[in-house]
Formats: sequence, C-alpha cells, structure tokens
Amino acid sequence: TYSRLAGQSAPVDQAVEVRSRAERVAAGWSNSALGLAYLDMGNAHDSLDYFRRAYELGRAEGERRLEAAGLTHLGLAYMGLGEASQA
Repeated sequence: TYSRLAGQSAPVDQAVEVRSRAERVAAGWSNSALGLAYLDMGNAHDSLDYFRRAYELGRAEGERRLEAAGLTHLGLAYMGLGEASQA
C-alpha cells in the first residue's frame, strides 16, 4: 500500500472547491490518475473511490471520454478484486 511504499501515511482526501467546468473535468482526470496509481500499487480497493469520482464527474459534465475511462477503470479494479460480476 501507499504507506509501505512511501514510508508515510497516505495524504488525506481534502475537499476542493472547483468552480469552472474545465477545473471539474481536470479534477475528474486527476481522480482517474490517482485511481490508476493505487491500482498499479496493487491496491484495487482504494482505487474504486477515485474511479467512481472520475466517472461521476465525466457523466455530470457530459465528458464521454472521462465517463468511459471511469467505467473502464472501475471494471479493471473489480476484476483485480475478483469481483467479475461487478465489473
């Protein structure tokens, strides 16, 4: 996990006020990237929340590529957890 690899606790998720559409879309892609980092570290469980946020932001903003990335990555994470029915 992050703690073992980095030698410190994972950063606390902080609420950030995002105002413009471009910032919200960028936040969605950032969530996707964070989820992928957790997935790459073998922590599929923690990646799920980031992928859900990416999907939700993509859907809310009408960004089909972001929405699709969120769903695709959710599927990969669920497969990594052995939950094929959720994928």
